[in-house]
Amino acid sequence: MCEIKIWCRKCIVCQRVDEIEYSKHQDGCGSCDVIRTTLPDQSLQGANKNYRCRGCRSRQAYESHQLNNQIMEARENNKYGYSR
Repeated sequence: MCEIKIWCRKCIVCQRVDEIEYSKHQDGCGSCDVIRTTLPDQSLQGANKNYRCRGCRSRQAYESHQLNNQIMEARENNKYGYSR
């Protein structure tokens, strides 16, 4: 018998729960069991520990980009001035 697992992952930043279908389907098996789980496979154990949703990853990337821009502007302003 085949099984369809619904993987429920919680974002460590905003606590949003994402659901992903994770299935082990065999041809011609007929009906499938549907299981809701937080860990569909032991190989994915590390993925749950530090999971961040797409929105939080995008926000983190944007903030990092903004910080890099500020650093580059500060270096440009200090180009001919005092340096360590």
